Amino acid sequence: PPTSWRLGYGSWGTDILRYPQVATLKAGWYVNWTTQVKPQRPGFIEYVQMIRIHQKLTCPLWSPNAHDRTKCPYAQPYDYVTLQTRDEIAAAVRANPQSLWLIGNEMDRRDWPGGGQDEMVPEVYARAYRDMYQLVKGIDPKARVAIGGVIQATPLRLEYLTRVWDSYKSLY
Repeated sequence: PPTSWRLGYGSWGTDILRYPQVATLKAGWYVNWTTQVKPQRPGFIEYVQMIRIHQKLTCPLWSPNAHDRTKCPYAQPYDYVTLQTRDEIAAAVRANPQSLWLIGNEMDRRDWPGGGQDEMVPEVYARAYRDMYQLVKGIDPKARVAIGGVIQATPLRLEYLTRVWDSYKSLY
C-alpha cells in the first residue's frame, strides 16, 4: 500500500499505467484534472476526482478567442458550465464512494490561449461550489468535497478566496 497519504502527484491523461514505475512512488493519491467512473489505482492509490467548471462565455469554451475577455466576455447574467454533464458526474460519484472531490481547478487564474483553467469570478464560484457540493453529497453523504486549488497564496489570491467566502456566506 502507499506509504504516504500526504504525497500525491498529477498525471496528464487517464492512463497512468503507461508509467510502469508509478507504483514504486508509493504516493497516496493522484489527480488528472477530470472525473472518472473507473479510474486506475495502481498500488491502491487514491484517485482524486475533479469536477471541472468554467464561467460561461459569449463564445465557445476553448475556441480561438475564448481566453480574450475583450473578444469573448463573460455571458450575462453571470453563470457557469460544467465540463462533464451532471449525469456523468453523478455516475462517477455512485461508482466511487467516499472519494475526495475537488470543485474546479485554479479558478482564480484567467485562461490563456488554448484554455485549461476553470476561470470564474469569485461570486459565481461560490454558487458553482455549492451546486456541485450538493450534487456529490446528495448521492454520497460520506464523500469528501473541497475547493479546487488556487495558484498560490498571494494577496490577490487571498482576496479572491475572501470574496468566495463572503459570497457563499451571503448566499447560503
